[in-house]
Amino acid sequence: MIRIAERRKRNEYDDQSTDSNFLSILGLVLSGVFLYIQISSIYVMIDNHRFMETAVEVEAVCTDSWFEETYHNDDDGPGYTTKTYYAAVSYQYEGIQYSNPRITVSKNVGVGGTVTIYVSPTDPSDSRKIVDSDFTYIMTSLVFIPFTLVGLVFLIEGVRFLWKNKKQKKEELPVKDFNMYH
Repeated sequence: MIRIAERRKRNEYDDQSTDSNFLSILGLVLSGVFLYIQISSIYVMIDNHRFMETAVEVEAVCTDSWFEETYHNDDDGPGYTTKTYYAAVSYQYEGIQYSNPRITVSKNVGVGGTVTIYVSPTDPSDSRKIVDSDFTYIMTSLVFIPFTLVGLVFLIEGVRFLWKNKKQKKEELPVKDFNMYH
């Protein structure tokens, strides 16, 4: 009878330990994903700022243009489609011809059309069309802060639960002497 009661207690602790492990893992995954999104958004913003500090404005000629459609499903109503426009461009910097096979543009440029791009004077093959503003990157970071915090709460609670259960398990479960010759 004592062994059955001890097994039940151990099973309860194991269940709580499994729950706390799940909370810890869920918290780690959630906070990790959302933190990654925040950090990458901030990185892109900083990288664009550094690039634009020395970038030179150049007119480029479109050699190819296309768009990609993305369908977004909406559970509450009909979905919608967004178009992202791209262009392959050719440009000259200090008398040397360069090309960029894929830049994002705000509208369909059409072959032969011109688009303003920015070129790095230290590496003229690095050309960009800055489409998003700093506001976009800042808002992306701010939007994910609550999700990151929720993930961290799950992580902290899971670890706290696990630590508390291990401590209780040590206090409540007596160590048995299984010596048969008493």
